[in-house]
Amino acid sequence: MRAPLTLLCCLLALATVSGAEPDPHQKLFDEAKRVVHGLRDNELPTPNPDGDTEEDLLQAMAHGDKAVDPAFYRRLGLDELTDRLLPVLDAPFRTDNVGGALAASRLFLMRGHKLCQEGKVAEGQAWLLKAHRMARRPEADGNLLRLLTAIALEQIALSADGAYVGTWSQGESRAYVRALEALPPLPGLRHAVLNDDLSLNEPTRFRTLLPKLKPLTSAERRKKLVEHFPGIQNFEPEFLLCYDGMIDNLTPADWDSLLQNIAGELEPLDPEKLRAFKARVMAAEDFAKDPSKASNGPTTPMKRAEAFYLALLGAPIERTAAMRLDLDLKTRLLKVALQKGAAFDAGDLAGLSSVEHGPLKLGIEEGGKRRAVLAGERGHDFMSLERTR
Repeated sequence: MRAPLTLLCCLLALATVSGAEPDPHQKLFDEAKRVVHGLRDNELPTPNPDGDTEEDLLQAMAHGDKAVDPAFYRRLGLDELTDRLLPVLDAPFRTDNVGGALAASRLFLMRGHKLCQEGKVAEGQAWLLKAHRMARRPEADGNLLRLLTAIALEQIALSADGAYVGTWSQGESRAYVRALEALPPLPGLRHAVLNDDLSLNEPTRFRTLLPKLKPLTSAERRKKLVEHFPGIQNFEPEFLLCYDGMIDNLTPADWDSLLQNIAGELEPLDPEKLRAFKARVMAAEDFAKDPSKASNGPTTPMKRAEAFYLALLGAPIERTAAMRLDLDLKTRLLKVALQKGAAFDAGDLAGLSSVEHGPLKLGIEEGGKRRAVLAGERGHDFMSLERTR
């Protein structure tokens, strides 16, 4: 079953997210996105075999793959722009400014890189850290989509930091590691699971719809859901099967207990708990395909409801958990690499594995521009390090 990413992901395009008051920071997020996306149609001068645009160039500079072009930087007025964008560092996470948040992070990183190029390392590091702060803004664990956005923002920042492995002095590297450790912690998975439904407008939350839909037949429920969310007609049949299964086996009082049970399985998050959770998800998916034929399926209403929930949402929760664990590993490796510099070698990766992709090794990233930590037999780019010299 191709489960939707979250209940929010299923319904986001169809329902209004709670707290929909105008965001005072939205204009800033829109400006950042407009500047970055406005470069999309400007192809780079020939030779340009890949058809790269100025947006691709900006991203390469922001990620540390290329040195910042001062003329390009000045043309975009990035000092003035990034000064204007500073208030977004305290803006709560919202689902309508993801593109703007990504754009703002890249613009902060470009300013940091430019300052480091000019030898103003301490000032440059302060701007690089602003990209990390973007991932740690309030309400980053307000639902699973926000958590995924926070993970993406942090991964971009870590990639940029990796360009300075072997470049900064030992003192500069230590100062940066200390500053990174002083930032607020990255968001976790537990609250994202618990808050996912609450992030929807109250009338569209599962806990609100449950008592209204419970007395109805499956056909009547579908009709009511389509009235609320017309786009639900495009979902796969398995979605409604699982939705029905949760409704049939839950009371309103049970819903919070179910979420607490699921979130508790992954707290504190570690690879062993994740493996056990993955096995539970696979069993739930098998059960949900045809509950009437499941010989060893759950028997109590709560366990059946949990199985339907896991069949619907377990796989995306599992993937988010894997990404969150890998993010912790990347952060630990970055700190080691920065402090060891050129002495960072394959021995520092001994016995380490990406949850998603497998054992780690040193190599060159796919684009050939950066040394990298690679994962698994296919050499997935796990983490970028210093630029190739």
